[in-house]
Amino acid sequence: RDEEGRGHVTTSGPLIEVPIEVGLESDGALVIRPMVHSGAAPVRHVLAEITDKFDSSRAEVLAKFHRLAEEADVTGFTPGQPRSYAGMLRTMTMEANPRGNFQGESFNRKIKIKLNQLSVTDDWCVFCRRRPAEVWARDALVLAGKLHLDEAAKAAPEACWSITHGAGIRENCAPKPQPSRQWISSALRSLWSSPVPSSPPPPIALPLPSSAAQRRLASLLLSHKCPAAVVEGPPGTGKTQSIVNVVCAYLSEGKRVLVTSKGAPALSVVRSRMPEAVQGLCVDVSRGEGDGMRMMQRTVERLADRIAGVIGGVQSNKCKFIQDNIQELELEMNHLEAQIREHATECRGIMQSSMGQKFATESLFLLSDAPWLYKTTQNWPLVKTKIFLKRLQTVCPAPDSPIYHVNSNLSVPSGQLISLTSSRGGSKLSLFRDVIGRTASSTPVLGTLTGMAKSRADAEKQASEITVNGKLPSSSKDWELVARALQHDNSMNTIWEEELGHFVENENWPIEDIVDSKEGRRYIKPSFISFVEKVVSTKEMIFTLEKKVLAPIDVGDLEIRRNRIAAQLRSLATDLTEARVVDELSRRFSAEAQSALIRFAQISGKQKFTSSRPASKMTQRHKRHRREYLDAFEKCVGFIPCWVMTTSQICDYVPAEFGLFDLVVIDEASQSDISVLPVLLRGKQWLVVGDGKQVSPSENFVSEAQIESLTAALPSSPFQASFLPGNSFFDLATQAFPMSRVVLTEHYRCAPELIEFCNHQFYHSKLVPLRLPTRFERLAPSLLDIHISDGKKNGKINHRECDTIVSMIQDYISTEKNPRSIGIISFIGEEQSRFIRTLLLDTIGPKAYKEHDILIGEPPTFQGAEKDIIFLSLVCSPGHVPTQNALMYVQRANVALSRARDRMILVRSIGRSHIMNEEDVKIPIIEFFEKATAGSQVSREEDEDENMAIESNNRDSKQSLFSFQKKNN
Repeated sequence: RDEEGRGHVTTSGPLIEVPIEVGLESDGALVIRPMVHSGAAPVRHVLAEITDKFDSSRAEVLAKFHRLAEEADVTGFTPGQPRSYAGMLRTMTMEANPRGNFQGESFNRKIKIKLNQLSVTDDWCVFCRRRPAEVWARDALVLAGKLHLDEAAKAAPEACWSITHGAGIRENCAPKPQPSRQWISSALRSLWSSPVPSSPPPPIALPLPSSAAQRRLASLLLSHKCPAAVVEGPPGTGKTQSIVNVVCAYLSEGKRVLVTSKGAPALSVVRSRMPEAVQGLCVDVSRGEGDGMRMMQRTVERLADRIAGVIGGVQSNKCKFIQDNIQELELEMNHLEAQIREHATECRGIMQSSMGQKFATESLFLLSDAPWLYKTTQNWPLVKTKIFLKRLQTVCPAPDSPIYHVNSNLSVPSGQLISLTSSRGGSKLSLFRDVIGRTASSTPVLGTLTGMAKSRADAEKQASEITVNGKLPSSSKDWELVARALQHDNSMNTIWEEELGHFVENENWPIEDIVDSKEGRRYIKPSFISFVEKVVSTKEMIFTLEKKVLAPIDVGDLEIRRNRIAAQLRSLATDLTEARVVDELSRRFSAEAQSALIRFAQISGKQKFTSSRPASKMTQRHKRHRREYLDAFEKCVGFIPCWVMTTSQICDYVPAEFGLFDLVVIDEASQSDISVLPVLLRGKQWLVVGDGKQVSPSENFVSEAQIESLTAALPSSPFQASFLPGNSFFDLATQAFPMSRVVLTEHYRCAPELIEFCNHQFYHSKLVPLRLPTRFERLAPSLLDIHISDGKKNGKINHRECDTIVSMIQDYISTEKNPRSIGIISFIGEEQSRFIRTLLLDTIGPKAYKEHDILIGEPPTFQGAEKDIIFLSLVCSPGHVPTQNALMYVQRANVALSRARDRMILVRSIGRSHIMNEEDVKIPIIEFFEKATAGSQVSREEDEDENMAIESNNRDSKQSLFSFQKKNN
């Protein structure tokens, strides 16, 4: 009842919350796992309602609830088995109100509520929500409290000054050098003392290939010239590779690193790029607590064993040996690259000469006008090409040649006929042959047995039917012309059967570009002769250029040697990282640290949290084991070289202490706001990685009154506006650290035609695409535009687009032998993504879903991730086209259209005319796909008239993933 005794208040809510993680098993089952380290916690506002507000023992009751929750073994809680947690709820009911009523066995019963009586049931629910703001506030308050302690304040990161006081604060606060009082004696000593040359620092060993910008980043951080560095990288420009190289460089110096991001997909990409030896030094909790703890156990055991195996200076000698090998290989690499550069300079000079310009012009002409001829003849020797040209020239008469006046009506003239006409034309050799042939054929026995008599008769008959300008030949000159025409026909037939016919049939030579006919007589087209002449000319120039350029140096051998050395350097860099980590840790780890590692390895090996024991209140032994495990974990956390976890997980595993890590890396920082600052305060240096043109925080759900109130509460700062909601931490960092900002422009992810849209629309064509897919990676065409005319948007779901995408993936999976990763992006709402996910799991099953690493969601889900094939569903339909022209949608479009490595497929139900707002981001997307797929656009207007065929990307030239063909009626 209320305070005045009138009426009553009904309170409904959970007493206990247990943080969980949800996993997808290989059979498609959803597995719910309680998180051991978070444990159970009472819901304070519900407990405050049900306890008597005037009861003097209320604080004591709440304390008991907390103790009960802390002692609970959440790993034994199972929602489907209320008995696993009913005992704790029953105890809490009695502690809250002695007259309370606990109702168990929640199935098949109705809850009975009595006035003035507490009723507690064993019902349960699973729900998802954002991390409560109190978690960040509690973390921030702990760190803020430590600033009042002198020793703790000294450990605060230097980057904080730039965040709070402006970018130039470090220069303004830097102590100015004071003149030494001993300057006279110092000057005198310098007169006779020879300077000692300082040895240059060893080169930074980076295990992955790196650009000049990435090497500059590593140098900035490792030289400690800046407290924080900012990497601004558009999609696919090597941000992950930069992170991996910096992490490896820090680990190789025995330093500790924390890698974090708002979402787990970006972190999984980071860890997958790490060398295998480095992965063994990292604990990745982002994929789930269960996997993370198993990984931590392996990492701790590995570190403990490696440190125990270090003998004296052997490990240091090993590091020096590897470093010496790296330096030797780098010297050899520099020498090879100098030779290659020298050769390239010489080649450039030759190619800029008149012969080089002519070679380039004719080669480009062949590639554009006769690629089929270039492809076939590119490996022919020069001699073979010249012979081929000479044969062609014999069957290419001049346009006004008189042989076109001869009409023989014979496609293939016989040798007897050619000999006969030649003899009548006055050829002495042919006349001699004709006399012998006539004599032999007139001999009764010889002529009959050899068939010469019949051949002679046939030739005489055919000769009598030949005309010249419509008349029978009457002179030797006429017969000579007839003989020339017949010889042309015979040569044409021979070269067709021996060469040209084969090329037309098997090499796809266009017959209309090779052969023509005039007056019924076939001949080789002069334009084709011109093509072949250019082939001969280019081969002659290649022969000359090779003698000038390739004679003194074997470029192919140099490139092979260079690639081999580069692979050895990457391998040695990985070995050096692991060796240095072990060496530094063995020297820095105290006996207490090594004891903590060994203790955790022993306890985690024995501790088994399973559901095999009775689902009841945890026994005293289990309580003791769990306390031992958590205590060993807390002591061991500070000795793990590298942690990988999301920003929301850090407060569960890492204590709030200044400078706990030597470096904190935050990936995809454009997704995070100022609330990530407590995470960064745990690091002495920061590496902020992101792209201001990708998805960033939104202020849509924050009222202007709240923003004004927050602005009034904030202290004065040059970046005060960047602290407010709607601003990303990445934008704040670019303002605070302008001198240590590194911009990446080389694009490595997408095929060039796939990144063209983002490059032009968002980055002013500054990106340089460097990835050239191999023959086995390439999918042609790489862009597909699928327009569904009868698609209709109902709510936030377009069922026709969903069915089309699922059907295409189903057919692909049934035929493709080498699985490719697949992503499906819904441009509007999560509802379409959920529907496709359900439909796809029902269609292909969880096994294929996992094999193809399928990811489905809105653009923010894909930030930091990449897939081989991306489907983009616009969802909209005519009459149902919401306007998307705000910055948020532009950023989402940038993310969505930069995820595909090899193929991107747009599935839409609208055209350009259905979009009313000219600023809508969907307009340039549709126009880009229409232009890219002009001539090959797929229309799916009539399902019954279509047949979708999916071709495997095998080692033949069939490299298209999806091809759509009309059925033959």
